[in-house]
Amino acid sequence: MVRYGLVLVICQPGTNEVVDRIILKSNDMTVNGLIALWDYVRSYMVHGLTSVPVVTSRSQKLSLVNSLFIYMSYLNPTSEGSHFRGRMQPVDLIMVLLTIWFFWIWLPMGLCHYIAMKFAPEPRWPAQMDVH
Repeated sequence: MVRYGLVLVICQPGTNEVVDRIILKSNDMTVNGLIALWDYVRSYMVHGLTSVPVVTSRSQKLSLVNSLFIYMSYLNPTSEGSHFRGRMQPVDLIMVLLTIWFFWIWLPMGLCHYIAMKFAPEPRWPAQMDVH
């Protein structure tokens, strides 16, 4: 199976000598997400922060429904599931058909996720972390 990745390579000025590699994304099955990520990075490098769209993060609040469907977001009946389904590509639909049979495994795993997150302590960051 072919996997794709997007890696930035930092070289010595004027040479091809590699100083460092930064993996932006790896182990992707298609190039569609990588192309979108590269367009985002290029837009930022050329025009600055004002040219890139605002990225909204997923809700971090704990809910039983979101936990149950954490491993199969395409079945999530909430607005998060609707948003996920709206971004699906044809290859994603094929993967859904191939993996839907694992529903009976993923649903109990989602319940375990809910229980673990419910009883997990809230993270406490050192004061030095907030300075940055």
